[in-house]
Amino acid sequence: MRRIKGAKPSPALLVAVVALVAALAGTAIGGVAVTSLNKKDKKQVTRIAKKQAKKLDGKIELTPGPPGEKGDQGDPGVKGDQGDPGVNGATNVTARTVTCNGADQCLSNCQAGERATGGGYAGVGGREVTIASPDPALGTATRYFVLLDAADAAWQVTVICASP
Repeated sequence: MRRIKGAKPSPALLVAVVALVAALAGTAIGGVAVTSLNKKDKKQVTRIAKKQAKKLDGKIELTPGPPGEKGDQGDPGVKGDQGDPGVNGATNVTARTVTCNGADQCLSNCQAGERATGGGYAGVGGREVTIASPDPALGTATRYFVLLDAADAAWQVTVICASP
């Protein structure tokens, strides 16, 4: 076999080889640039995708499929711990009534250890009541208070007292 000595490549061959190397290198660089986006580019791509999705919102009709079969009943849960005993409520309820004659205010008081849970009033003389409510003088209501617009009538004020 004979070897060619000193044969030089033609200029066309050199241009073709350089173009081939450039083309292969460019594709490799372009592929890396597309697949490895930096943080800023990822945010921009996400923003554009959301914007395009909003444009399609409402234009695409999504219909639910048919309901599935009813599933089996689950296992019963574990029995919980017994709760703390509750606080005893009022076991003694008493109505205490006071009659007030010629006064512009009338109080009906509970006894020590009782608290006022409500009350009422009845008046003779057609006068108007300005205030009627349990009177929480020290934080816990212990009396029923009625304030009248005049002091010339007879009134009965009842307080409902409860104790444990």
